[in-house]
Amino acid sequence: METLIYILKAHLLFLILGGIYHFTLRTEKSFTFNRFYLLAIYGVSIVAPLLDFKIFNNIKFLEPSLLDTATYSAGMSNSANTAANNLVTFEVIFPWIYGFLVSLSLLFF
Repeated sequence: METLIYILKAHLLFLILGGIYHFTLRTEKSFTFNRFYLLAIYGVSIVAPLLDFKIFNNIKFLEPSLLDTATYSAGMSNSANTAANNLVTFEVIFPWIYGFLVSLSLLFF
């Protein structure tokens, strides 16, 4: 699950920085700066989700015991048992598919 969150953060950051380039820097004539900016987008979107900022430590979340899970527990237990029996789950295979698609796109472009 942590891999999926990392991928979502990286893509969101890449979309934001790519949008900044598309709307502001695309028409600039400084090709050297544009080239370095585009290369930096990749590095920043890969490294930035790994950083841990301490400003969010004071946020208090609801405890799971306070939520009413009695109605969902019966349906979730059946799906949890079937997922535990399978050796290949979505969380295991998705990073491999994602890595393959990223490698393929890097080779293509």
